[in-house]
Amino acid sequence: MKSAVIGQLLPPESSLPRGTGVQSAPVPAEHPSARRQFPGVPSLVVREALLTRLEHASSARLVALVAPAGSGKSTLLAQWQSIVSGRRPVACLTLSDDTCEPAGFFLALHRALREALPVASSAAVGACDSPCACPASQAEALDWLAAQVGAAAQAVTIVLDGFDAIDDPLLLRMVDHLVQHGPQQVRWMVASRCMPGFPVSRLQLQDQCVVIGANDLGFSAAEIGELGVRLTGQTWSDTDIAFILKSTDGWCGGVKFAIQSTDKASADGEPLARFNGSHHRVAQYFGDEVFDRQPGEVRRFLTATSVVDRLSGALCNALLGISHGDALIDRMVRAQLFVQPLDHHRRWYRYNPLFLDYLRDRLQRENAEMIARLHLAASRWFDAEGLPQDALPHAFAAQHRPWCLQVMARCAVAWTNDGQPLEVLRWCAQLTQDEILAHGDICCAHILSLMMSHRMTEACAVLRLATERAERVDGGAPSQASEVDRYRLRVLGRLINGEPFGEQEADVIGPRGEGKPEEFFAGILVVARTSTLLRCNQFDAARRMAMRAREIGHRCASAYLVSHAETLICAADFQQGNLKSAALACERNYAALRSGPRSPAWVNAAVTLACLRYERGRLADARALLAEVLPHVTLTSTLWVFSAAYIVLARLKALEHKPGEAVQLLDYAHSVLEDAGHPRYLAEICFEKVRLNLDQNDLVRATATADEFSLADRARHGEWWSVRRYDESWGRYGFATALLSMQQGDCEAARTMLEVLRESAEDAGRVARRASFDMALAMCHWQAGHEKTAFEVLNQTLAPSQQLSFSRTIFDEVPRFSTFLRAAINSGKLRHIPRSRHFNEWLGLVPGASASLASGLSAGRIMARPLPVAAVVPAREPLTERELEILGLLAKGMCNKAISRCSGITLNTIKWHLRNVFTKLDASNRTGAVARGRELRLID
Repeated sequence: MKSAVIGQLLPPESSLPRGTGVQSAPVPAEHPSARRQFPGVPSLVVREALLTRLEHASSARLVALVAPAGSGKSTLLAQWQSIVSGRRPVACLTLSDDTCEPAGFFLALHRALREALPVASSAAVGACDSPCACPASQAEALDWLAAQVGAAAQAVTIVLDGFDAIDDPLLLRMVDHLVQHGPQQVRWMVASRCMPGFPVSRLQLQDQCVVIGANDLGFSAAEIGELGVRLTGQTWSDTDIAFILKSTDGWCGGVKFAIQSTDKASADGEPLARFNGSHHRVAQYFGDEVFDRQPGEVRRFLTATSVVDRLSGALCNALLGISHGDALIDRMVRAQLFVQPLDHHRRWYRYNPLFLDYLRDRLQRENAEMIARLHLAASRWFDAEGLPQDALPHAFAAQHRPWCLQVMARCAVAWTNDGQPLEVLRWCAQLTQDEILAHGDICCAHILSLMMSHRMTEACAVLRLATERAERVDGGAPSQASEVDRYRLRVLGRLINGEPFGEQEADVIGPRGEGKPEEFFAGILVVARTSTLLRCNQFDAARRMAMRAREIGHRCASAYLVSHAETLICAADFQQGNLKSAALACERNYAALRSGPRSPAWVNAAVTLACLRYERGRLADARALLAEVLPHVTLTSTLWVFSAAYIVLARLKALEHKPGEAVQLLDYAHSVLEDAGHPRYLAEICFEKVRLNLDQNDLVRATATADEFSLADRARHGEWWSVRRYDESWGRYGFATALLSMQQGDCEAARTMLEVLRESAEDAGRVARRASFDMALAMCHWQAGHEKTAFEVLNQTLAPSQQLSFSRTIFDEVPRFSTFLRAAINSGKLRHIPRSRHFNEWLGLVPGASASLASGLSAGRIMARPLPVAAVVPAREPLTERELEILGLLAKGMCNKAISRCSGITLNTIKWHLRNVFTKLDASNRTGAVARGRELRLID
């Protein structure tokens, strides 16, 4: 689809030759300017966006196309000229050596204007065909141009291609004067490989100058695909197009070279992955058109600075031993030598990727002996500037091992503080084992990174070797390991072995020095102590300890430690039922990191916030945040973060009626956590899979999941028959077993287990877990037919005296709990409606309730009357006549065999109809189906 502007400008399609994009169109005789084209410029891709921009900019005095060689400037001008030909006069002039001084320039411009304008308009200046008529000053040039265009009725556009060829100071001043002070009907378009040799800032401030640069002229992905089809006749994959775009920055010449280099019909066709700046066609073009045209100083500068991925004036000074690096960079930017600024303040720059490949290849071939020295200089400069992570690659490239270890130690500490174990492991892979063990900072960071990546076996092996080395005595002399290193190794050993940390040990905090741990490892110790307190259900103490860890994180500038501590504070608040406090901690943590990089600290904060948004009923917000964070959740995230992200997303998928996707998410998390071997999080996955399958009435899969974790055997051995100290692994496995027993009809066993779990959770102060068990107990009594007891338990749980912040989990963890709760409301048995907007949204009652009911719900008043029928949620599908008949018999207390005899239907068919009834009524058993049927007034 052509834009409206392009559609108005293009001549009829019948006048355009097919297969070549926009070409020169027939032009009426009154404008012979169309006969003066840019010769030999192929046009395979119509640059619609740029043509529209040129047309919108044509009212400005000056349009400057400034970009390196091969950027498609001439091609774009040819396209634009072919579009406007016949509609306005355009004088085109391609500059060359004989038009770069005033006499030749004005003679060529005079001829171009004569072709562009009617003959009558230049009748008075026929004498200008002689070079002697050339203007000698700026004033004469102004009079000369006024005489040339004075009789023109339309605006005239003068197009100067190859303007960079002009280096005559007088001619540059004349053109500058003409552009700024020339006749109002004259517009200028200048195409140049460098910024014009006259100032354009004044016109830019007056909105009379538009500059179209290299970035604007670069091909988009769609244009690369179109060019590929035009050149090869084949459709290109998105992956190949993305590779070309990344390796060329969209530079038109590079894109064409890349496509042609992979043409299988060509004799030198090769795989696209091998294409780079050293390709012979690219290298020849860069050499002839760019590199060889530069003076010796610039050539030396280009090759020497190619060792770095980004450059600044100070860095270039360090590499070349000069003092005018900034001036040289500015010179190259003005000359459009494929150099791009990386920031608005122009402190950092980079080369075009293809040009960078070419420069590095040239440096390797011509001055290979300089490469190591240049890398070492770059590494030392970055390190001195406080950028050790930029210094490290150059240190390894310089092959200076002592310097590598010094820089690696600083990087390892920084990466550990930021929670980036993969970076530590990636660079440690380039060191020998002896080098790792010999340096305390590197060794401890390596062990901790292995632990964070859940590679515990390797971490144990390295820790054992490091401990032996630290304690070894060679020839009567003790090891050189410092007391700090020994302390850190002891901390790591206890973390690996899961040994608890005492309160006294957590108090050992101080500045780094001989005999004292550095603050980050002190923070790790405090975090470990906090985790121990959480597992022991000591939530107040855990909260205080997490606050101390947060303070340490702030002191040692570790965003990861701060984020981890905030997550632990949130966990303590949530388990005690303080949902509001937990939400505040999450929002505070995320707000501090949201504008920064997508680091492990941000992942911790984002996942925790997504979980709290789910708990508070903000499902759309939770879903959006998880969609953003999930690609960043890796095995190096904490196991809690990993499991929580996948569990909450699976719950959201189930609520969207996408159980298949929910199962896939849980299966993936199961496989990952099974390899990590942590029982607590495997218990979480087990519970979620059992709960999801029961919610989908899939008893077979739920039982299979329980068997996989040997839940039936553990129940037979009485694991959940007596109260004990509550821990999450035991609690989640027990909850899954109780739900399964309830579904299988063994409500007595389920009730016993739930009461044990509830009492254990209450003793531990786990308010949120206790509330979930209370809701499950109420459901259990209801399914067993003990409605009075069920409603009593429900009302006790919802009573205002419980001081409970209602979270989504409390209701979602019990399959089909909504059926029971709605039955309680409609039967007038629910005495308390919580003062919670999220609670009411979860019920889905407010939209269908009357105004008075909505007021009562929001105010939390006692209700003892049935809800209006409009508030009752209908069945998923209407029941058939046969299903209604069977439901009525079921309500009379008949068993399946009695229903079969009464209705004359086989027993298997009865079971099949009952399954359909349960599904349509969102019921889990016979009692629930009958209650739901009465709620919907399907039966008496």
